[in-house]
Amino acid sequence: MLRSPRGGVNVSDARGEPADRLETKVSGHNPQPAHPARGASRLAPGEEIDDFLLLDKLGAGAFATVYLAHQQSLHRTVALKIFADPSREAQTLAQVDHPNIVRVHDQRHAADDNLQLLYMEYVPGGTLENLVDRVAETPPAARRGQLVLDALDASLAKRGVEPPLDSQLRQRLAEGSWPEAVCLLGAHMAVALDFAHSRGVLHRDVKPANVLLDATGRAKLADFNISSATGLDTEEEGVGGTLPYMAPEQVRAVSPWHDGGAADLDERSDIYGLGVVLWELLTGTRPFPEPPRAKDMRPVLDHLISTRSAGVGDEVVRGVDPSVPPMIVDTLHACLAPDPADRPQSGAELRRRLEWCLDPHLRRLFKPTTGGWLCARSWLCRVPLLGLIVTVFLPNALLSALNVEFNVNTVVDEPDQPAFMEQALIVNGIAFPLGIAVFVFVGWIFRRTLRARVQGAPTLPQERATAREQGLRLGATMATVILVLWMVGGLVFPIWQHMRDGAADAHAWFNFTLSNTMFGLLAAMLSFFLLHAIVSRVFLPRLVAPGDIDDASAQRMGRLQRRLVWAFAACTTVPSISVILLAAGPNLMAGMGQAFLVLGFIGALAFGATLALGALIRRDLAALQRALAAPRDRFRAPI
Repeated sequence: MLRSPRGGVNVSDARGEPADRLETKVSGHNPQPAHPARGASRLAPGEEIDDFLLLDKLGAGAFATVYLAHQQSLHRTVALKIFADPSREAQTLAQVDHPNIVRVHDQRHAADDNLQLLYMEYVPGGTLENLVDRVAETPPAARRGQLVLDALDASLAKRGVEPPLDSQLRQRLAEGSWPEAVCLLGAHMAVALDFAHSRGVLHRDVKPANVLLDATGRAKLADFNISSATGLDTEEEGVGGTLPYMAPEQVRAVSPWHDGGAADLDERSDIYGLGVVLWELLTGTRPFPEPPRAKDMRPVLDHLISTRSAGVGDEVVRGVDPSVPPMIVDTLHACLAPDPADRPQSGAELRRRLEWCLDPHLRRLFKPTTGGWLCARSWLCRVPLLGLIVTVFLPNALLSALNVEFNVNTVVDEPDQPAFMEQALIVNGIAFPLGIAVFVFVGWIFRRTLRARVQGAPTLPQERATAREQGLRLGATMATVILVLWMVGGLVFPIWQHMRDGAADAHAWFNFTLSNTMFGLLAAMLSFFLLHAIVSRVFLPRLVAPGDIDDASAQRMGRLQRRLVWAFAACTTVPSISVILLAAGPNLMAGMGQAFLVLGFIGALAFGATLALGALIRRDLAALQRALAAPRDRFRAPI
């Protein structure tokens, strides 16, 4: 133990076993060895202490020894933790009763031996330390979720416990990849930390040896011996931890030679420790070089502070198995940020990010493995409005040309064709810039926030929410504007004829209105689907930050998915009307059969395009809806 004016310090070595217990009475003095706790370690299986018959020795640490014991008065098996020094662990654990935290039953004092007895639920699946050893021995290509069950079942067999047959969690681990298994276990631990933090408890010693697995594979956080609990401090607070799993601010707090103290530690220090655990679990190695072995602790602490303050090296990140999804690596990398402000700010946020990593579709949306137009660095993200304008302009320009050809060949008399072409140029010359102006006006805040996100500039949650709302409305708004412009454009030539001749040709009015409406409907619906496809696949994922919970956007996405059905139905009306008009016979549509046959063919192509785009949009929106929706139970771990 390292003790300074800031309080007691439990320092453990790289494997989680206690290092030399050291004590210094004043800051800056050379630490000197202190004697380990006596009494608990000399007990042997088969002996009795108080109400407990010791069955087996489960482990030993710097402060305590843990035994498998039989509580004789209640005829139950418990994990019995025996230590000599006073501890607040029982009071702390009483505040954090949670399925992912080892439950404490009670504590006793063995007066004859002057020992403290803390008896807890017995978790037979062993610790993550056993699993880390297996990971280090297994080649990356051979690691699967089944590896968790192999380590777990070996521990169960050693204790004579049969694995459950109907566990959904075991099934998910058996079927999942290794990165998914790591994320699942990490989400369990993040939930446990979030619950403890919400009760004012900091663990401060998150490491593989302090995470147990039950028979189903559920991770349970244990050993709150050096935790900090609001309202329980009766003296100056001590600081402790296990050196390789400490955040830089925690190393400074335990060091007599560096500035820092218990006040510098908060929830994000525990998040850092969990990040180291998960990195080691994922890769089989820790993200930082091992500290030097030395009797003098100062060079060890100097090394730890310097390496952690520099962050995880690029070569370490590049050394991760390429099959690991980049989003998972980024999440763990964020946990290990030197500055606490750059880490996930709570266990709830980390749990959320790990659950995103468990969703294959969200992984593709938030961190695509391919480049091109899906990449955040693509030209679409650098100039989003220009990209969307081009996307909308192309189908409208193509359909406008086809519409002009359609009217020239089927509706406009030959003497009026030059005037019609001139008016078409004027109408398009006004309609296209007007539509672009409306587009820029509607999407300006969306564009500004999106560019800030792509460039890494800070954005507020409300700014992202507003940009998401605009992005989700962009398709419907522009489809409406486009359809109105097309329908108005279809009235220009009949009105001109009426003004010139003093009378309106009913046949011309009907044909112009019908053709422009049908072509406009195709243009509007194609624009609607193309816009939403790009917005949902490329832009919206860049407008979602890990801490964002936006029920309004999630509900709007649900409504949009339902509206896709109506938009798709509107698109199908064009080929349907064309078929009906062709079937009506030559008396109704004399001389226009071929034209409507072409229009029906174009409508059929649009039908196929919107069918494929609609399926893509629904999948993307459903995934984003899951990402933004508030969790039903914040403190319930995933299966």
